[in-house]
Amino acid sequence: MFCYDSDGLSSSRDGWCVELRYFGGTAHQLCHWLVPFKSVLDPHATVWRPQCDGDLGQKMADAFKTAFREGAQRVVVVGSDIPGLTKDVVKQAMSALMPADDGGMRAQFVLGPALDGGYYLVAAHCSIAEKLDELFTGMTWGTEVVREQQINVARSLGIEPMILPVPLSDLDDPLDFGRIGSCFGRSVEDFLAPRCAIIIPVLNEEQNIEECIRHTVAKAVYPEQLEIVVSDGGSTDSTCSKVEALISSPESLCGVSLRLVHSAPGRGEQQNNGVAAASSTPYLAFLHADTRLPFGFDQRIADCLGVPGNVMGAFPFRLDCLEPNGPSCSWRFRQEMRLMCALVRRRVVHAEMPYGDQCLFTTRQAFQRCGRFPAVRLMEDYILVKRMQRIGHVQMADGDPAITSARRWMKHGYVKISGLNLLLVLLYEFGVHPDTLANIYYGKPRPQPLHADQ
Repeated sequence: MFCYDSDGLSSSRDGWCVELRYFGGTAHQLCHWLVPFKSVLDPHATVWRPQCDGDLGQKMADAFKTAFREGAQRVVVVGSDIPGLTKDVVKQAMSALMPADDGGMRAQFVLGPALDGGYYLVAAHCSIAEKLDELFTGMTWGTEVVREQQINVARSLGIEPMILPVPLSDLDDPLDFGRIGSCFGRSVEDFLAPRCAIIIPVLNEEQNIEECIRHTVAKAVYPEQLEIVVSDGGSTDSTCSKVEALISSPESLCGVSLRLVHSAPGRGEQQNNGVAAASSTPYLAFLHADTRLPFGFDQRIADCLGVPGNVMGAFPFRLDCLEPNGPSCSWRFRQEMRLMCALVRRRVVHAEMPYGDQCLFTTRQAFQRCGRFPAVRLMEDYILVKRMQRIGHVQMADGDPAITSARRWMKHGYVKISGLNLLLVLLYEFGVHPDTLANIYYGKPRPQPLHADQ
C-alpha cells in the first residue's frame, strides 16, 4: 500500500491519495472490503491496482513511477504487515520530503527501520524519479541486511537517506505474532484457533436449553476454545436449574466453559449482559435456545469474519419441520416454509439483513463499536444489523444451515407471522419506536419471548 500527495489533483482529500497494490486477490475482493468505508474514504482518491511482476524492488519501483507519472510529488510506500504503523508515522515521512526553510530539501528518500534489519516504510520525492530502477536493485530481500544495503545503494546514487526514529516490527514468520498482541488485543492462540463466546438469552426455555447447550458443545471443532453464557431474563420454570446442573458436571461439556447470568427481561438487554459476563473472546455469537448450530460452526464463524470487509455474519436459515426427523405438519405447510427459507436466503444475500434466529455473530470490537444491542423491547437484532452495515458487510456463512424451531409458524400460521414481521419492519423504517411496535406485537407491555421470528 502507498499514499502520496497529488498537487493539482482536485479529486483528492487534503491533497492525499491512497492506493493499494494487491497480489493474489481480485478487484472484486478489494471492493468488497473497502466500499463500505466510502463515508470515510474519498472514492476518487482511493484506488487499488494489481502489483506488477518481479521481485519486491521492482514492485516498489513501479508503484513510485506510476504515482510520479500521475502528478504526485511525494510518495510513501508501506507494507500490509506492520500492525504498529500509525498515520503519524506516515505524516512524519511525508513531512520529511517537504522543502526546508532555506529552499532546499529536507530529504529526498526516507526509510522506516524494521526491528529485523529491514525497513517497513520507504518514501521518495519526485526529484529522484530517474534513479528508481537502480535504487531498488541488488537487494537480498527478506534478510537482516536489507536496510544497510538500501542505504549503501542510495548513497552510491548521490542520495542521502533519512531514517525515521520509530522502529517497528513486521510479520515475517510465526514467531513475530508474539510481538503484536498489544496492537490487535489478541494472543497467538487467537490466530491458531477461534475463541468464541456463545450468548444464549432465555426466558422459560426448559424444553430447549439443555439440548441447545449439549448440541452446541457437540458441534464445535474447538470446544476448549468455546465459552457459553446463558443469560436468563427471569424464568419461572426449571430453565436455570437445568443450566446449573450442567455447570455442576463439567466433564459432560468437553472442556467448554459454561456460566449462567441473570438479567432484566428483554433479549437485547440479556445479550448485552451475557457479553459483559463473558471473557475477552474475540468472537461473539448470539444463539436462540430453539436454534441448533451446524457442525464446525466455530471455525465457520472465524472464516467468515476473517474475510476483509466482513463485520458480522449469520448462518443459512432452515426450519426443523423441513428435516427428516422434524415435527409432523401438512404438505402445504412444508411448501410455505420452503418458500420462506428461500426468501430469507435472498434477503440475507442481497440485502445483507439476517435476523436473530440465524445466530448472528460478530467480533467483540465491532460489537462495541456499534454500541451493542439497543435497550428496546423489540427489533434489537434488526437495529444492530443496520448499524453493522454502516461499518462493513454482513455476510452469510458458507455451508450447512442453522436449524430453527417452526413452533410459532405452526401455532399461528405462515401468513400471520410473516405478514406481521413485515409490517413491523415497515413501521420501524417509517419512524415508529420499537417499544410501540412491541405493544403491537405482544398486545401489551411484557417481556418478549425468546424464539425465532423471521
